[in-house]
Amino acid sequence: MEQYKDAAIRHYTDAILLQDANRIDNAGHLIGFSAECAIKHDIASVRNSVERPKGHFPDFMGIARKHINKRSSMYELLQQDLLIGWRVDRRYHATGQTSAAELESWIKDTRRLLGSAGIKGRQ
Repeated sequence: MEQYKDAAIRHYTDAILLQDANRIDNAGHLIGFSAECAIKHDIASVRNSVERPKGHFPDFMGIARKHINKRSSMYELLQQDLLIGWRVDRRYHATGQTSAAELESWIKDTRRLLGSAGIKGRQ
C-alpha cells in the first residue's frame, strides 16, 4: 500500500536540502512529488474506498478535484492554481530551467498542501 504521508515528508525534506545546496532543478522536481503525495494522502484519508489516484501536475489537479469533496480541508485550496509550471517531464530539461523564484512558489504551495492534509514533519 502506498505511504503517501511518509513519501510527502521525504520528498519535501530532500527538496529543501537540495534547495540549500543550490540544486534548484532537482529540488523543484521533488517538491512537486511532495505536493502530489500530500493530495493523494488527503484523498485516501477522505475516501478510503476509492481507487488510489494516479498522475502528475498539472493534469493531476483535475483528478484531485474530482476526488476531494467539501468535507476535506483541502477542498478550497484545490480550487486555486497550484504549482504553476511544474511538470513531471521537466526532469528532462537542461540544468538551470527552474528558477529560484519558481521553486519558492512551489514550496509555498506545497507547505499549504501538507498543512491542509494534516501532514506534519520537517517543514
